[in-house]
Amino acid sequence: MERNYFDQTDVEQILGDIVKSAGISKNVFVGSRPRSVAESMDDFVVVKLYGKISDLYTFGRTTCSVHLFARDVQFQKNGKKLSIMQRGIVDALVYSKGRLHFGDIDVVADAYDDVGFHARIINIPTIIKVK
Repeated sequence: MERNYFDQTDVEQILGDIVKSAGISKNVFVGSRPRSVAESMDDFVVVKLYGKISDLYTFGRTTCSVHLFARDVQFQKNGKKLSIMQRGIVDALVYSKGRLHFGDIDVVADAYDDVGFHARIINIPTIIKVK
């Protein structure tokens, strides 16, 4: 049986476009987090695949990861901003996009990044339809 081809970059780009269109942040990075951000940047989002894409012959399965970053306020996590951004992700992913179908989100953790931001890490089970 012939194996299917699933393009990781394509999946990340589609998810990045969805996040941009939803207006969750003006600053959306696909694939990896920048090493530094402008002092004026109060929030940003990083979208990427978490692990591999499994070929199940009739469809592909993977997990997309969305990291929501909000600048700390008075050296404390800006939980309110992270919650607003999380709601934006939930609202943006209530549908399928082309070959992609996004499942219910799974909030993994909130984490401090040592440079003045907290991140809310969200995993999203994703099914990829075969062309």
